[in-house]
Amino acid sequence: MSFDLPSIKKIIDDVAFADLERNHVAPNIGDMNKEGIWFPRGYE
Repeated sequence: MSFDLPSIKKIIDDVAFADLERNHVAPNIGDMNKEGIWFPRGYE
């Protein structure tokens, strides 16, 4: 089975932790000391 991924609309470099959505993203970010994808969890 294959499917098309949505296109990337915007890339933002160097996002500060304080700028993240506080009620959903920030509490579920995971270990930011590890390189890679931090959110959503499940890529560890």
